[in-house]
Amino acid sequence: MPSINVVGQNPGSLELQLPEAKTHVLYEVVNWQLAKRRRGTASTQTRAEVSRTGKKLYSQKGTGNARHGDRSAPIYVGGGAAFGPKPRDYSYTLPKKVRKLGLAMAVSSRVNEGKVLAVDGFNLDGKTKGFLAWAKQHGMDGSERVFLVTNDEMAIRAAKNLHWVTAVKGAGLNTYDILRNQVLVADKAVLEAVGAGLSAKAPKAAKAEAAPKAVKAVAAVAAAVAPVAAVAAAVAPEALKAAVAEEAPKAKKADKGDDLKRIEGIGPKINDALLAAGITTFAALADSSEETLKAALEAAGMRSHPSLPTWAEQSGYLARGDEAGFVALTEKLVAGRKEEGDA
Repeated sequence: MPSINVVGQNPGSLELQLPEAKTHVLYEVVNWQLAKRRRGTASTQTRAEVSRTGKKLYSQKGTGNARHGDRSAPIYVGGGAAFGPKPRDYSYTLPKKVRKLGLAMAVSSRVNEGKVLAVDGFNLDGKTKGFLAWAKQHGMDGSERVFLVTNDEMAIRAAKNLHWVTAVKGAGLNTYDILRNQVLVADKAVLEAVGAGLSAKAPKAAKAEAAPKAVKAVAAVAAAVAPVAAVAAAVAPEALKAAVAEEAPKAKKADKGDDLKRIEGIGPKINDALLAAGITTFAALADSSEETLKAALEAAGMRSHPSLPTWAEQSGYLARGDEAGFVALTEKLVAGRKEEGDA
């Protein structure tokens, strides 16, 4: 890749790693730019919109002529347009990678032609006469169109009166204007940003394998069981006591996230009812009395059934970390409520 000549306060050369220009990529980017700038306001009148009489021209039969309805038909002069243009949006989405690649390729094509000049400070006073002298000093006499890209307000002010110069700020650097002008004059920092946009690729993060919903739920319950080890030990069998004791050292990490929303079996209404009753953790849920649980959950629209386990038994399932048991009991309670309503 040829080097770019740098002029100004710190003259020298600039090396950029730019891709080889490909016609198809440049075509795609330019086509996208021109499509986005189309206003799309073209509009024609259909036969329902033109101002013509709606009277039938002549009888349907017996005249020997073709059948016609009214003068607004597209076949007549002054009639409506058939399939004419209507206001529409011509813009479409082009991937950001393609846009960046097209911009870098446009710069690359001008670099290969030796038509790129990097500037490190113009030192102009905003007068057109001063820019003409500066341009002549660097081989630009108006015979070629120049695309000036700089954040120097004085340079833009000095060049904007010249018909052979297109002056924009650094953010306005684009593929179409680079290709339709013969010479590219840009700030050194702007050109460096173009090269950095391609080389600074962030490493792709490894995609974690999506765990099934059930596995996620079990993991959440396991993390929540640790803070209630004391309650669980009172109701759990010996094997579960050992498991809880093994997870006890990890309890500190789970303290902050120990809320009832970790259990997917608790619906939003039930969860809100428990929170309203001041039951915000599994420990509080396991320690709540039968009366408190009954009042809170019945407020959420659930009612216990004589043949079904009590709310306190459900909290025991939670204390043991048995989410499946809690969900099954909740579904039974909901089913019992429906059966009572049907009866």
